[in-house]
Amino acid sequence: MDISLSDKFKWILKESGGYIYSFEDKSVKVINETGVYILQNITNCSMEELADNMTERYKDTKREDLYRDINSFINQLQSEGYLCVNK
Repeated sequence: MDISLSDKFKWILKESGGYIYSFEDKSVKVINETGVYILQNITNCSMEELADNMTERYKDTKREDLYRDINSFINQLQSEGYLCVNK
């Protein structure tokens, strides 16, 4: 699958080795060597729910580490005016 992305939306989830992106449809996806996974629409969930969703996929990763990286990612998007997350 050929996907064009802007690097400013890329945050490395260091513990999982995945990459998290925002696409034009504002869904959150993790891309790794196995392909593309749609995790959650971040306009319709809380950061806690997103962290829980990702923790299910990355069982070896601490929830707190995922939450920290997701929080940073969402704050960056919000600061650029891209979306509002329900908290």
